Amino acid sequence: MCRANSLCGVLALVLSLSWAGAVRSAAPRGLGPGAPGPDGPAQFAGRHHGWRGMNFQRIRQRMLNRIKQELKVTDAEWAVLKPQVQQVQQLQFESRLAAFMWRFHGHGMALPANPLVQAMQALAETLRDPHATVAQLKGKLAALRLAREAAATKLMAAQRHLRGLLTLRQEAVLVEQGLLDY
Repeated sequence: MCRANSLCGVLALVLSLSWAGAVRSAAPRGLGPGAPGPDGPAQFAGRHHGWRGMNFQRIRQRMLNRIKQELKVTDAEWAVLKPQVQQVQQLQFESRLAAFMWRFHGHGMALPANPLVQAMQALAETLRDPHATVAQLKGKLAALRLAREAAATKLMAAQRHLRGLLTLRQEAVLVEQGLLDY
């Protein structure tokens, strides 16, 4: 139980650190958590108690609002771009989660039904089996490599589709923000 709680804490730390930049980019320039205004202390009053007090939906919404603002798009244009941006964000998140799970094997954690995470779990289970054969390990490694390639291909396709909807300036903004590869 203690190990599961510590892994949950590490996962929360990794996620909060990866979203720290997003929160920073979601806040209007010149304002932060300590500044007066919409991102001032009242926003966090009574809720800012580390990762457990974070409202991830609110953070995601702020990220999306900041992206919309940086892209300088109309509401109609954003209606087309938003689902594509969210898809790329989701695929990136799943990929990062899978990498995290690889390091910690997800002991005692509820994991998403993600083929990459499932392949990593299967390999971890095989590694814990003292009677696992070389053939079993080779099969699990091959399955993991295929799942990783499929996830990367899916992410690249989503990024390519999103890139096709953008102007050059908008593409540069999303490259800077880490949503698109250079």
